[in-house]
Amino acid sequence: MNIAKPIRVLGCRRSGNQAIIEWIARHYNTTVHHKDLTKNWKGAKIHKKERVIEYTNLDREGHIVIHSFEDQTVVDINPDILILRSAYNVASSRIAVPANKVRKLSTFLKVWTDHARSVLDEPLHHVIIYDNWLNRTTRRSIDLGLPLPHLQIQDNHPKKCEHSTFEDDSNYLERYRQKRPPQEVLDNEEIRSLNYRIFGWTLLSTGEFHS
Repeated sequence: MNIAKPIRVLGCRRSGNQAIIEWIARHYNTTVHHKDLTKNWKGAKIHKKERVIEYTNLDREGHIVIHSFEDQTVVDINPDILILRSAYNVASSRIAVPANKVRKLSTFLKVWTDHARSVLDEPLHHVIIYDNWLNRTTRRSIDLGLPLPHLQIQDNHPKKCEHSTFEDDSNYLERYRQKRPPQEVLDNEEIRSLNYRIFGWTLLSTGEFHS
C-alpha cells in the first residue's frame, strides 16, 4: 500500500516533530523523509538545510514520502498533519539548545499561536498533540488520517529515536520546570489562554502552574 502524494507535516521547532515522524515511518516498509523544507520548496531545488532520511522496516508493507516543515504558518504550508506541543515546554526546550540553533522568540510567539488557533478552529488537517502521543494508551487512538498497511497502529516507539534527541525516559511534559520559559512567553495572555483550552493547564506570569 503506497501513499500516492507526499504527506506534509508541520510543527513548531522542538515540538517532537522528528520523533513522531520516525514513529509514523515504523508503519511502512519504506519511508523517505525530506526534512526542514521551506514554504516555497517545490522539489526542483533542494534547500541548503534540507536533509533526506530513509527508513526501512522489513516486516511492514507500503511506501510513504514525508515533507516536514518547522516554524511556518498553517496557511503557508496547508499540512496534512499538524503537531502541537504545550507552549511552555516548547519555549523551554527552544532556549535549552545552543543559541545558533534557535529561531527568534518572535517567530515562536507567532507560529505557536497560529498552530493552536488552527487546532481549535476545526482544522481540515489531522492534529497530533505531542503531549498525548507520549502516552502509550492515548497513542493507540491517534488518527493519522493515513491508510495503514496493517490494522493496528504502533503504540510503542524506540527507546531513542535515530534522527532526533528524543529519549523514552526523558520528562518532556515538564520541561518548563527544568528551564523557566522566557518572561515574554509567561506574560503572553493569548498563549496562556490557548494552552489552557487545549492542554487543560497553563502558567501564570510568575511561572506558577495553574489548572
